[in-house]
Amino acid sequence: MCPRLPRTLPRDTDYKSTKATSIWVWLSLCLERNSGMTIKMPGVVWKPISRNYTKRKRSRTDCVILHIAVTEASSLKGWFNNPSAYASSHFYVRRDGTIEQYLGAEYISWANGAGNSRAITVETQGMGTGSWTGAQCKSLARICAWSHTKFGVRTTLMPNSRPSSKGIGYHRQGVNPWRVSGGELWSKSRGKICPGYDRIEQIPSIVANAAGGSYKPVANIEKKPVKNPKPVAGTKNKHLSKRQVKNVQRALAGHKIYRGAIDGIAGPVTEEAIEYYQRHQLFGGLVADGMWGPVTKAHYIWTKKLQSAMNKWKGYKIGVDGDYRSVTRGRVEDIMERNHGGAYKGVVDAIPGPVFCKMLGIPTHP
Repeated sequence: MCPRLPRTLPRDTDYKSTKATSIWVWLSLCLERNSGMTIKMPGVVWKPISRNYTKRKRSRTDCVILHIAVTEASSLKGWFNNPSAYASSHFYVRRDGTIEQYLGAEYISWANGAGNSRAITVETQGMGTGSWTGAQCKSLARICAWSHTKFGVRTTLMPNSRPSSKGIGYHRQGVNPWRVSGGELWSKSRGKICPGYDRIEQIPSIVANAAGGSYKPVANIEKKPVKNPKPVAGTKNKHLSKRQVKNVQRALAGHKIYRGAIDGIAGPVTEEAIEYYQRHQLFGGLVADGMWGPVTKAHYIWTKKLQSAMNKWKGYKIGVDGDYRSVTRGRVEDIMERNHGGAYKGVVDAIPGPVFCKMLGIPTHP
């Protein structure tokens, strides 16, 4: 039976090219489904598995979900064929960019919980932290572009895991506490950050390359720490003593933001790390100017007080590191939800305002 030709067309390309693509996709799927052909991506290493996936064709395909496998294995075929794995993925991208495919792209993989029935899944080689290599980014863009051509998946970023959300997404979007209200649950492992902070920052460039079809090089931000960087004086943090600069460097190194030597020299590398920290704080309204001044320092100290206070409340624990990113914001929302109508009298908005701070027994944000 042929799939129904969609009445409405995607909005991410011009009308004429989209209409032609939609008709081509419909005809090719019709031929493939009726002939029993397995849909394989050209140019990949085909390593079919025999279990741990649903041998039923998806009724719709509207997203690609990116993962990190947390392994340096060169292949996942052995694991996906293990009867105890209960997991699978359509693709696996090695660090060198090699793509392996384990099941027909039309079948349902087991990797995204409630999103399995509509998603193409991509696992990648690497550990929990770090970023994708340039070769991996290029291959991910290829997969996204091919999924657009073959299935009509939009080459746009998915904003969340809601069933109406379409395009290119990542696993963490369907994981609590980051999952939005009404979003599909893609994993029961609360707090899972897959594919990791640095890789999530690479996804917009990957999607842009897939949409353009030119596969421009994507910057690889996975850099090894410089053992003996040449001391270069900066200009923004001259007010800090050498000991104070070392304290800042240690703090940001703990967040894997600063990758230089702990040398007490407030040079360009230190300034860039401070700017990165400021720019990625999800509360406090810091100006990303690369200067560790009174406002940034006060925010850092207050965030540690907030994290420490929240760890005294029922629920999961988080690091006391002064870094107000997704983990801290998620814990704020978690405590609000757990205590709403009881100890917490405010609005559940994930904003640690006066009511929330008073409940925790800490001062408001400076």
